[in-house]
Order: sequence, then structure tokens, then C-alpha cells
Amino acid sequence: TNFYLASLVDANLSGAFLQRVNFYQADMRACNLSGAILKDSHLIEAILNEANLNGAVLTDTNLSRASLIKANLSNTDLTGADLSDTNLRQV
Repeated sequence: TNFYLASLVDANLSGAFLQRVNFYQADMRACNLSGAILKDSHLIEAILNEANLNGAVLTDTNLSRASLIKANLSNTDLTGADLSDTNLRQV
């Protein structure tokens, strides 16, 4: 599935199964991804500012150059995730 450059601002994707999905440069500000499965997905340069990722599974996900300013990462599984140059201010 491809969400390249998609606008998902304020979308409710809680509990969604989104394994191996491409969110390259997607605008996901304030998106609710709590409990979502995003394993092996690509969120390169995605904007996830103020997103709720509480309990989300992002194992082996590429988050390089993504912006996660003020995102909720409580209980998020980032095992094996690529966080190269990711903006994690105020997390």
C-alpha cells in the first residue's frame, strides 16, 4: 500500500494493521496510531508531530528524517527501527 505524500492529518488509524506500508513524506500530524501495527513500514521524512503512537508496533520501520515533535511514543516498540536524523524534540 502506498501513501506517498498523503495527507492524513488528524486521521484515526488506531489499531490498524499497516505492515509494509509506504508513508514516505506523508503528513500525519496529530494522527491517532495508538496500537497500530506498522512493522517494516517506510515513514521516511513523514511528519508525525503530535501524533499518538501509544502502544504502536514500529519494529524494523524506517523513520529516517521523520519529524516526531511532541509525539506520544509511550509503550511504542521501536526495536530495529531506523531513527537516523529523526526529529524527536519534546517527545
